[in-house]
Parts: sequence; C-alpha cells; structure tokens
Amino acid sequence: MASFFSLVTELETLLEQLNTILAGADDETVEVNGLTKDSISKAVKDNFASLQSMVQGRLSFENKAALDAFGAPANAELAEVWDDSLELNNGLYGYKGGAWVKSPYDRLTNVSKELTQSSSALDHIFGLTRNKAENAIQGQAVKYADGTQFSASGWECTDYIPVSNSSYIVRDALILIGQNTSVASIAFYDASYNYLGYYNNQTKSEVVLVSEHFPSAAYIRACNVIGNDFSVTVEQDIESKNVKGLDDLLDTVSRTISKNEAEAFDDINNQRKYLNLEGELVTAQNWIVSDFIAVKVDDAFTYSGQSSSTVASVAGFDDALNFVEVLRANTTAGQEYSLTITNPAIKFVRASASFIQPHSFKRVTTFVDKTQVFGISNEFEKINKYLLSKPNHDFSGELLTGYIAINGEFVEVAENWGATDFIPCSNGDIFTYTGGSSSITLNMALYDENKVFIKGMPIAPSNYENLTVIVDETTAAYIRASFKEPETTAKAFLGTKVYTREQGEPEGKLTLKYIAPSEVFALKGEPIYLNARGILADRTVPLAWNFSQSSEEVAKISPATTDDINVKLKARNHNGNQAFVADITVKVSDVPVSPSNPENFICLGDSLTEGVSNSGIQGAYSNELSRRLTGIGTELLSGAQSPAPLALSNIYFRGTRGDQAVKHEGRGGWRPSNYLNNASVGGVTNAFWNPSTSEFDIDYYLQSNNFDWPSVDDGVISDGSNLTMIILLGWNDVYKATAESSWVNTQQLINKVKEKKPQTRFIIVGLNPAPKLNHKSFSGERWVSELDVFESAVYEFGKAYKAGCEELTNCEFLQLSAVFNPEFAYNRSNVSLGLRTDEVASAVTDHVHPNEQGYAQLADALFYNIVYRYCQ
Repeated sequence: MASFFSLVTELETLLEQLNTILAGADDETVEVNGLTKDSISKAVKDNFASLQSMVQGRLSFENKAALDAFGAPANAELAEVWDDSLELNNGLYGYKGGAWVKSPYDRLTNVSKELTQSSSALDHIFGLTRNKAENAIQGQAVKYADGTQFSASGWECTDYIPVSNSSYIVRDALILIGQNTSVASIAFYDASYNYLGYYNNQTKSEVVLVSEHFPSAAYIRACNVIGNDFSVTVEQDIESKNVKGLDDLLDTVSRTISKNEAEAFDDINNQRKYLNLEGELVTAQNWIVSDFIAVKVDDAFTYSGQSSSTVASVAGFDDALNFVEVLRANTTAGQEYSLTITNPAIKFVRASASFIQPHSFKRVTTFVDKTQVFGISNEFEKINKYLLSKPNHDFSGELLTGYIAINGEFVEVAENWGATDFIPCSNGDIFTYTGGSSSITLNMALYDENKVFIKGMPIAPSNYENLTVIVDETTAAYIRASFKEPETTAKAFLGTKVYTREQGEPEGKLTLKYIAPSEVFALKGEPIYLNARGILADRTVPLAWNFSQSSEEVAKISPATTDDINVKLKARNHNGNQAFVADITVKVSDVPVSPSNPENFICLGDSLTEGVSNSGIQGAYSNELSRRLTGIGTELLSGAQSPAPLALSNIYFRGTRGDQAVKHEGRGGWRPSNYLNNASVGGVTNAFWNPSTSEFDIDYYLQSNNFDWPSVDDGVISDGSNLTMIILLGWNDVYKATAESSWVNTQQLINKVKEKKPQTRFIIVGLNPAPKLNHKSFSGERWVSELDVFESAVYEFGKAYKAGCEELTNCEFLQLSAVFNPEFAYNRSNVSLGLRTDEVASAVTDHVHPNEQGYAQLADALFYNIVYRYCQ
C-alpha cells in the first residue's frame, strides 16, 4: 500500500507531466509510464494534414435546426453543427434511422470537455477555491425537472463541476431562485452524468453539503440570473482534499470488522411479491421480497427459504437497478445457502422467498487478507500528524461590515467594524481570538440552533491578543466574532474542535442527545401535557421542569390567559452538573373563530395516517382532528376523554381513502419515494399519480376529485394559498434509509406540490416515541428499547426534518414526541416473566402504530397548531 507522502510525490510528478501536455511547445514531448506523449501543440501540428482530410467531405450547418431541415445526406456524409445557441447541439452527427444522431465520439468536443473537467478536478483535489462560475454559459439554464440544459434568455449556467461525497458547495448570488421557476439553482449528476436531482437556494449565500443531498453525486451545475453577482466554489474538509485514497483505506479497515448485516426480509411491511427469473416483481399473496441491498465483489450472504424453478431466490442488479443475473433459485425450505458476489457488474442484490416457510437473507462478514491491512496503523499515524500540523482556519478573512452588539444582534455600519457570519460550533469547541471591542460591542457571541442569542464571550469585552475561549453552553450551535478597525488592527479568529468521545465529557459539562421544540401550542382554559422523555429519553439522566404541576416524566400546563408561557426542562448528570435541554414557548390561543376563507387540509402519509392498525378506524387521527375542529368525523374516545367539538366552518379535509366521514391519503408501508415514483404499490393506487405524465401531480389529484376551485366553491385555489398538506411519513424509512435521504425525498415531494401550488403550506409531523417497556415482535436486528427508538427514529429523523423545514418557506416541523405520552398510547400484551412464575408484565409489542388514545394525542397536537395558526 502506497504511503500518503509517496502518493503526494507521485501526484506532483503527474502534474508536471500534465502541464507539459497542456501548455508545452509544438516540439515538446514527455515520458509517461514509458510512453512518449506529445504536447497538444505538437499533436495538432503533426496531425494537421490528417485533420484537414477528416474535415473534407463533411457537411456543415450553423445550427441544429438547419441540419434537421436538410434531411438525409445523399452520400452518407457526416455533418457538423458549429454555432448553435445551445452548446450541447454543436458537434459531429451521422444520419441513422431516419434522423440525425449526435456522435458520442466527437474527439474535439470530448478533448475540450475532458480538459475543462481535468482542470476543475485538479482544483478539487487540492482544495483550490476558484470561482467555477467565471465562464458561465450565457443564455442557458438547467431544468430542475430533468437536469437538461435549455435556452433561457437572461440566465447563465456553469458547465459540469466535479464534486465528491465530502464536498461542500459555496454558492453566492444576489438573486434567489427559490421554487417558482423551472430552473435549478444547483443540479446534481452521478459519475455517468445521470441526473440525480436539484437544490434551490433559500438565501443569497449558502453552503450546500453534497452528502446531505445526493451522496452519490460526482458533478454539479449551477444557474443564475445574468446581471447579478455569481460565484460557485467547491471545497472539501482537510481530510478529503489532502488524503488521496483515504476512502479505500477506510473501506479496507471496515471490511475487517466482524459485523453481520441486519435481516433483509421485512415481515412487518411485506410487499407480498417475488422475483421471477428475469428479476421482475410478481405479486403473490404468500411471498416476500427484500429491498435492494448495495454490494461489491467478495461480499458474502446467507440465504434460507423456499423458492421454485420460476422464482429467483437471489438476483443481482447493476448501478441503475437493471437486472443482471439470477444468483440462486429453486431453493428448499430448511436449508441454508451461501453465496458470494463475484460479478463486478452487480451493484445491488435482492432476495425473495415463500412467506409461509422460514426465511432469512443476511450479509455475513467478508474478511480480507492480512496483507491488505498491513501497515494501516502507520498510515493513519502519518495522516493524523499531517492533519494536526495544518494551521487552524481563520474565520476573520471574510467579514461583514458591522459589529455584534451586547444583545447579540448584528448592527450594520459603514466602516471601522467587521464581524463574522454565523459559524457552526458545539459544546467543548475551542477558539482563539485577536481583536478589539467597545462598551457597546461583544468580542464573541454564542447562539442556539435557531440562532437565538445565548451570551457574549468573554464576560468583559475588551482588546485581546490570542485569547483562548471554550464553548461552554450545551445548547450552543453557532458563534460569531466582531472586530474594531479590522483594516488597520491585528485580528484573527481561529477555531478547532477538540472535544472527542475518547477524551470523555468536558469537566463540569453535560454531553446529551436530545431534541426539543421551540414552540408548542395550547388553547386557553384547556390543559396540555408535555412528555419529558420525548425530549431526552436516556433514563440515566434525571430531568426536572421549572414550574409546578410537573414531575420528572410529565408536565401539566393550564393556560388561563393568552400570554405566552415559558417552559424549561433541566438535566443533571451523576456529578451534579446541570444543563437546560428544552426552552419552550407555549403559544396560547384565545376562543377559536372560523377562518374567514375556506381552508383545505390533506393528510398524507403511511399506515399511521391510514390509522386502522391497532385502532380499527380508517383515518383515525384525521377523523378525530376534523371532529374537534368542525364536528364532522368519527369520535375515537368517549366521555371525559373526548372534548366537545368546536363546530367551526370553512375547514375542509380532502381525501380519497377510508370508510369514515373524513377521508385521508394514508397508505400502509409507503415511503416518500413511493408517492414520487409509483402509480401503485402492492395493489394500492397513488391518487396523486398523473397517468398522462407519469409523475406526482397535485393539480391532477385536485381536479380529478373535484377538490379544486372552481369545481367546488370551497376548493383549493390556483396558487394553493388555502391548502395545507399534513405529512406524516418516515417510519418505513427508519430501518431502510438514513434520515437525511428520507428528508431529501420528502423535500422533493414538497417541491412537486409547489411546482403547481407554490403557496401551499406544509406541516411535517415528527415520529412518535416508544414507551418504557417494549416486547420485541419485529424480525431482524431492530432494536426497540425506548432509548434505541428515540435515538434512531425520533431524534435522528426529527433533527433532519426540523433542519430541512427551517430552510423552506411555509413549512413547519411539528415535534410530536414532546406532547405524546407513549405510556398509554399503544396496545399492550401480557408477557411472561419466567418459567417458574405466573407473573406477567404489560408490555408494548408494536411501538409504531398507536391505539385510539395515541391517535387522539396525535390529533390534539395538530388541533392546537391549527387553532393557533388559522382560527384566531
């Protein structure tokens, strides 16, 4: 294995050789791996005559339209388009199948493209922050619908810019593209230039992490309105841009770890299908199929289950999920089979089996030869020393004109002051500051995740040189610094993270995993209850609220007026150290009134929106929510547990599914990607699927069901400003995808609605927490303790969804776990405690699907939100 330093030396040599090839004289050559390579100038000179002969006999056209109008060539000549306004149309063509077809082997075009991308790739390797928008293509833009380039007066777009999973894109422009055009702010493509999707900027200057949007992206393109300043740079963290081959090194290490993959068959969300011998899905009641599993050569699996001569037990697929081959078929129940991936074309596998027979499909450990990992520790030691030798980044290089006031606010002034923008930080980070302040300014300021001011640092603002400060607030998420006379006085603001898990907990501080809403909603005269363990589930950490009528578990709030109520939750560790983990504002509604104009609501989701599991009521929460607001809907509970309805008017719940008074759009087992990509799944149709365009189409849905105006007087109007989508999805992604990728699909769903109804509002509901005592009934490696469910589902997905909603307009994240008490929200079963006793424990076997009381709590959370937002 080559060392890091030898790789750097080799790369420097290759750069010298490449420079000779690119810029050498017309008589220069270079030796590369024993072969003589001409400089481009020499190659052109030596081959000019042959180039001339190649050109002779070609037809020439100024643009593609003229070529198409010419029709078939008389003598099968090739043709060249040389000045089309759409750059992609220029190039070499041949006539085939009754039409002119562009050649993929146009050498001049390919050489030009490769040189451009090689130059950009070299910048990428060395972390050079060149502005990739300097040579943007004028009069062109990229469609967000399919990633293609098109003519667009007043627009400009970049060529393809190489990126990697660890890149971050800095896009500065004086114009917001938003969601109201057909143009992509940033378009993403894979290594084969296949379009992956887009990101549209929400602020004028943004940092976009590739890994958080399209981790497989290899290229991007960016667009802008001509006349507005425009820059695009691609940067990487120091590890990625300086350590060539680190990914391969880490991959080798990870493949030596003995860790089995989770069970691939999902009995709970069984699609009831099998794979035929062509890799196609066939619907059948007593069969089960796994999801796609990413693989590489030498990955090993074990399979057990019954199939037949017409059923593929395991099948392989390529990068584009196209069928490659059957890896195992005609298996017998009760027998375990082993298989190893040997075909490099196979990038994914999928398995199917008889559902009524025992079945399992798991990845097993793939060990590598010891020689492959020899010296890895030495390589990491060298890399670590190299990284530690790099100076800390100085954030004072780019300052805003202004200062940070003592209340933490940024004050813009014309001169003599400079301040950083918000810099992400966390508890335990260390910064070094050089600069000055005054009696009305702060040297540094800390802010929480909502950029709300926490405190200034240090306590006494003054002039400092190399002052070291430690971030000592658990809720700190950002830091800013300001400087007096930055143009003439020494200034610096260096930051480096020093807190790691190996170093342990910083002395006197808490390290906790929690998620808390900034607001919850209530109605005057009606109590609400907050669930502490839906904010921080680790029961080794004692919790306490800051007001009466509260215990460690539950806090009762009884608003008597419409004044905001501040609620705080404090945690304490074993050393007695304390930290606030929640600072919540309770927003209290007055007596509700009907909206002045019709408001339409669509409840879209999975089996929780479908509602029938564990409650027996189709659309359980949407019916209870509508009943509380309007009096229309099926009542979930009775007596004192069922508050009287408000009987409001101008509120309409729209849907096509269910047998109750209020319809919904819930489909069991569905994920955001199903709504985006499937006309039906498991025999359940997608009501939003437009068969004419084969895509999710909100207009098609509304018009087909007479939910739009003017089909109905109280229907959804053209801009969607009287439509709210309540989206409750995610549980079917928890054990199959990352929280970030789930949000990407959810955001794409939101964007599809906004394409047609740009003013639509969205309420994205967080996942429900598990109770204290669970009894696992799910198959495979699903950890269903209260803490595991909180950290893997409520916390991870909540964090991703909350951050995503904050970037969008008219999109609100509703954290359900803080107002949802799981101890009475699920059906329970008596579970035996042992062979020698009749004692049983009352445990929850399904922590995903609530009972009637759970669905009622879900309806309440939405009820208080809607009353506050729409009925005051």
